[in-house]
Amino acid sequence: LTTPFLTTLSLASTKALTRNVRKLDIYLQNFGRKVRRKYILNQQRHVLQKLQQLKKWRPLTPKQKKIQEQREKKRKELAEEKERRRLEREREKEMRRYELEAEKIAREKAREEARLKKEEEKRIKEEEKKQKEMEKEAEKRRKLEEEERE
Repeated sequence: LTTPFLTTLSLASTKALTRNVRKLDIYLQNFGRKVRRKYILNQQRHVLQKLQQLKKWRPLTPKQKKIQEQREKKRKELAEEKERRRLEREREKEMRRYELEAEKIAREKAREEARLKKEEEKRIKEEEKKQKEMEKEAEKRRKLEEEERE
């Protein structure tokens, strides 16, 4: 106890401090004992319960065995059914995805065909226009030739 803080304390206060520390130490020791005692008691209780269970245990009767086997069989069947359903759902999801993909491709194809058709119609219309213009020009020429003849 050579820190400057403790050297300034009076002797009485240091005694009080040490007394308090000692009390605290005793309290903690007692608390630790209580906790340990409780833990040990709990462990003992657990062991005793296990022993009693083992004393009570008897081999299963044929009827009980049958019931247990049925339960296990049912559990297995349920697990298999669940797995089968899960696989079915996955397959359906896969199919839906492929169908959507196919529809998308079909729509794209239809769109492309429609575009090509429009372009074709446009081209035909332009050709008809040119044809009409050429016919008009030919008609004009004929008229001019007829006028010149007259």
